[in-house]
Amino acid sequence: MERYFTSHEVAKLFHVHLTTVYNWIDYGHLPFIQFKTPHGRLFFRESDLKGLISTREEAQKRLKKLLDKKNAKSKSRSRKL
Repeated sequence: MERYFTSHEVAKLFHVHLTTVYNWIDYGHLPFIQFKTPHGRLFFRESDLKGLISTREEAQKRLKKLLDKKNAKSKSRSRKL
């Protein structure tokens, strides 16, 4: 049986503010389920969160590569001066 998480749990899991979780929803990055509760709470499947984790890890790797290249270029320019 799949586990479900609340918005607050997702924010804690990813170490982000609750507003960030809602932004991810607005941008379509985080699928959710809205159960018919009195407050219409949102819940998130564990499998969807695992997908988001892998997507974020890939993005962080790409960003690190870009920054490493930029730093390497900066160092080579400063050596020429």
